[in-house]
Amino acid sequence: MPLIRERLSNLNISRQASELIMQSWRKSSQKQYKVYIKKWITFAAYNNIHSSNPCVKDILEFLTTLHAGGSSYSAISTARSALSAVLTLNDGNISIGEHPLVGRLLKAVYHTRPPKPRYVSTWNVTDVLSYLKEWSPPSLLDLRKLTLKLVMLCVLVSGQRCQTMQMLNLENMTRDKSSFRFTITKLIKQSRPGTKQPFLVFTSFPSDPRLCVFSYMEEYIRRTHFLRTQGNTQLFISFAYPYKPVHTSTISRWIKTVMQEAGIDIDSYKAHSTRAASTSAALQNGVPIDTILQTAGWSSEATFARYYNKEILDKQSTFAVSLLST
Repeated sequence: MPLIRERLSNLNISRQASELIMQSWRKSSQKQYKVYIKKWITFAAYNNIHSSNPCVKDILEFLTTLHAGGSSYSAISTARSALSAVLTLNDGNISIGEHPLVGRLLKAVYHTRPPKPRYVSTWNVTDVLSYLKEWSPPSLLDLRKLTLKLVMLCVLVSGQRCQTMQMLNLENMTRDKSSFRFTITKLIKQSRPGTKQPFLVFTSFPSDPRLCVFSYMEEYIRRTHFLRTQGNTQLFISFAYPYKPVHTSTISRWIKTVMQEAGIDIDSYKAHSTRAASTSAALQNGVPIDTILQTAGWSSEATFARYYNKEILDKQSTFAVSLLST
């Protein structure tokens, strides 16, 4: 970020405007960019290159070095974006990201090392739901099990990320006889200018009280009411003293705990895999694609098709089982 400030200062942009521009990069982007900017500075120093005003040849050599070191297409693309944010080519006529040679190099990286999805298949939601049915009724669960079950039910029925679960807040909640509705007021990963902030609705499921997210949330809110310190309105808090609001990493750990106890291989599948598992199961069970996109917060069917619609693991063996059973 100091390099960005330096670049803006060189353009004679006021400090107030510069600080506002700085806020256009989210903390997650800053964290990603920092890795490659540090690598660029090291590369520039070693090769006696002007680090803040290079020529396109220097950029091409740097990106080629990353490729030779085994970096993926996604990593090199992120490096390009990072350098575009903080640097200006010495000819000043075109940005790094828009230079045709840089774009051509990225295409070559894509062809020689195409991006691979993290998951080719996904786990069967039924395995986790069957396990969670054993944790009932909500009134008899200790706070740990009540918390873990509620978190897992919430991510499965909403198709949302851990980040969104962490943003659920009692101040932004409304309730009726059969549902809880949460409005998300903070920016999430897919938030863009012109798009509406999402809201999540958790409804009752009378067909099977053991999986009724409404009942478990109702019990959780009641149980944690007197454990919260003044001003602590985040829905999910730690289930041990001092019962503080939890971070996204904690919610992720809780999800992996349930997955592991249900028999899911957490070395292969991370907490974020719940998003693919739940939406893929919904599609196979006949839920309309528009409903899936709206629920999970995707604006494009291509995003779901490319990254999240996976073959459910148990389904892959159907043919073999049928054959061997004849």
